[in-house]
Amino acid sequence: MSTLVTTAPMVRNASLFNTSPYLVKLMVLVTLFFVMLLSTGYAHADIFASAKTDITSATGKDSTLYLAITALSLIVALITGITTKNWFAAIGGFAASMIFISAGMKMVGLS
Repeated sequence: MSTLVTTAPMVRNASLFNTSPYLVKLMVLVTLFFVMLLSTGYAHADIFASAKTDITSATGKDSTLYLAITALSLIVALITGITTKNWFAAIGGFAASMIFISAGMKMVGLS
């Protein structure tokens, strides 16, 4: 009498209904995202429309915040130039940060 348990070899079923649990979770997630996207309605309205002038005056090119960011960027460029003796990288980093700030302000409508 043998105590060895024999099992039948597993056969993979290529059916759509016998898919991986990860694929099912992904399909549910994509479906929920699509339903959420369709049901937003008028939720894309500008929530800062009433405070647009206050935000522009506080963060525009004539604001103290813009001056502080520019001064901080210049200080970092000076420290980088002095400590590394690589003035091209320091000046290039300052110029890149100013271009980045200018482009970012145009993208959000501040300049």
